Amino acid sequence: MRVGDVLKSNRQSLATCIPEDSITSICTRLSALNIGAFPVCDARGTLVGILSERDVVRAFARDGARLADMHVRDLMTQEVVTCATDTTMVEAEKIMGLNSSAIEGVLGYTEGPTLIHADDLALTARRAGA
Repeated sequence: MRVGDVLKSNRQSLATCIPEDSITSICTRLSALNIGAFPVCDARGTLVGILSERDVVRAFARDGARLADMHVRDLMTQEVVTCATDTTMVEAEKIMGLNSSAIEGVLGYTEGPTLIHADDLALTARRAGA
């Protein structure tokens, strides 16, 4: 099974943010959407980073109340691990394992960024074993 197959079966739209978004608004959106990270795209839709709950928590521990004055560009991880939609799920799992400290998922591309989460890997493995 390939990343593209999983993305098609998920049929979910991916929420993104822009570097200029405030951290306050992003925290509200993370909570409302019940998600853990946003791919960050510029005005052209190009992936320029990722912002996770982990980034926000670490910044809060470091910067405290100043976090309310910050923007996505201040906290986002700029080096994002990606893969193609024709990458096998086995390879995606290896990529995630090698980069586990940096990401919670692997970004794949169709017409824009899409996210494969560790839960998708577990579900694919269960289906393969069944």
